Amino acid sequence: MTRVARAADGRWTARIAARRGDAPNWISSRNAGAFSLSIRLYNPDDRARADAGSIPFPSIRTVECGGKRP
Repeated sequence: MTRVARAADGRWTARIAARRGDAPNWISSRNAGAFSLSIRLYNPDDRARADAGSIPFPSIRTVECGGKRP
């Protein structure tokens, strides 16, 4: 089972990179080439099942890509 490390306020971040660095949650992109990200909801609560648009989804932010900042 995969566990996500969360901050005290319940938020979490993940680094998608060739190297883990100091990230508690890391997805390796080593040798990935082009890729896409998707999110799955396992066992969503009633609110999410009734109206998925009403729940807050994660944001994705590019910090650096190929050694260049966006």
